[in-house]
Amino acid sequence: MSRGKFGAIAPFLLVDGTLIFAIVMLLQVDWIVHHTLYNYNLHFSFDWAVPYWTALRLSVTLLLLAVTAVTVLGYFSYRKTEREIEKTVFICRSCGDAWVELNGNVKIGDRLPKFKILKNCPSCNKKLLEEE
Repeated sequence: MSRGKFGAIAPFLLVDGTLIFAIVMLLQVDWIVHHTLYNYNLHFSFDWAVPYWTALRLSVTLLLLAVTAVTVLGYFSYRKTEREIEKTVFICRSCGDAWVELNGNVKIGDRLPKFKILKNCPSCNKKLLEEE
């Protein structure tokens, strides 16, 4: 994985890791309630158990939903970065304009890694050198 691709998904990996850590911590609290606190005279009662179970299940469900959403967004960000890296940039030696080729069309664009020299400039229409 190249540096540009990793840079696109690194924030998503960080958020996913944080959310998964939160899920693990919630499950750790659940384990403490069900195993450790009974040794300190915790008595089971539906009065506290039902709200606790509801809050725990709702929290874990929402965190899993957030992990899923962040993972899907991260995947699409990775795919977009992968497509942008494969674009070709054309530069005019005469006027200095640059264009990005998308699906065979020449369009104005940003910085991209591959460069070619045009034979004719679309802006100034000046005959340029052969493609290198």
